[in-house]
Amino acid sequence: MKVREIMSIYVVCCEHLDDLETAAGKMESLDIGAIPVVDNGQLTGMISLGDLSIREQANESAGSALSDISKSF
Repeated sequence: MKVREIMSIYVVCCEHLDDLETAAGKMESLDIGAIPVVDNGQLTGMISLGDLSIREQANESAGSALSDISKSF
């Protein structure tokens, strides 16, 4: 089986200047564990639940999203 056979075609991203709550909210609403980060449409990285969980500045709403998403895995 090839990656292209199971990959997501329509990908929701966040902008590199978005706050953690925005990224966490998108992951929560889509029930996903990671989201690509873009700058002017160019991929610059990824942010994941693990990234959010280790950041001290992740506030309560990001923590809540993390908790809700991790329950579904």
